[in-house]
Amino acid sequence: MFQNKKVKAVTVSISSASPEHHYKLGEIISRAVSGKKVLFFATGSPTHRLDLFYFKSSWRSRFDEILMDKIVKGRFDEIINIRNLHPKEYISASPEGELKMLYILLGAENPLRVK
Repeated sequence: MFQNKKVKAVTVSISSASPEHHYKLGEIISRAVSGKKVLFFATGSPTHRLDLFYFKSSWRSRFDEILMDKIVKGRFDEIINIRNLHPKEYISASPEGELKMLYILLGAENPLRVK
């Protein structure tokens, strides 16, 4: 992928802190790497209910659809509050890491300012 170039990698972990805290962590990361070439990987699955995926190759949960719609429409403030806005779908999907890596990524890209 980087063909003989030295690449530095930093691992960032989530904590039990709030979505807003993880968003702010992303903002801090963004300031720390300002002016540098950075590739940010945020891993995880919005629907972590693996039992729902068996034998369904193109299946998406209702939560996946809600989350994708908010991303496409730029409703990042609603993503930060998605657990409260769509509690039934959120609980059913059991998102991996409670979407905290996504919150860090959003903070690094800074599409909104969380107060």
